Amino acid sequence: MPKSSERQQHVLQEIVPIAEMKEDCLHLQNGKYIDLIQILTKDLLNISEDLLMQDNSRMQGLYKTYSDDMKLISMNFPKSTKNQQAYFQRLIAKERNPFFKREQQEQLEILQNLERNNVEREYYLMIFAPNLDDMREKQMMILRGLGPEQCRKMTLEKKKEIIFKLNNKNSRVFL
Repeated sequence: MPKSSERQQHVLQEIVPIAEMKEDCLHLQNGKYIDLIQILTKDLLNISEDLLMQDNSRMQGLYKTYSDDMKLISMNFPKSTKNQQAYFQRLIAKERNPFFKREQQEQLEILQNLERNNVEREYYLMIFAPNLDDMREKQMMILRGLGPEQCRKMTLEKKKEIIFKLNNKNSRVFL
């Protein structure tokens, strides 16, 4: 009888059939490939109508021309303000003026509150292909269709972090 860790790994391989990372894509056990492309977000409250219409038309154009399967993934990440907090803590420790010290303490509390209560949402397109050549064509179609204002290729490290987060929902990942 197999040990529980061996059994768990076997079950995980059935659920997540990733064999290896090959040329910055995920190579599955069945021979197919998966890749992730990051969708760049914008502040919709402060964007001009023209830019919003342009972004929407690009996305519509992609949906019309890209007939293969793709999956839109959204993920929330905790907002990290550790560097800014460390800066204000150093200032507070050195400050002698009580007025400035109180102001800096308020700024530190704002940053701590931000880190506790805010998240950053990121979006990714997951695309699928039977081979590497087809994957390259699909990547280029998406990157050209949306343009550098709306999407970008991700580093291999970031892809690994995203895949890890997708398969370990309770883990904390700071990118």
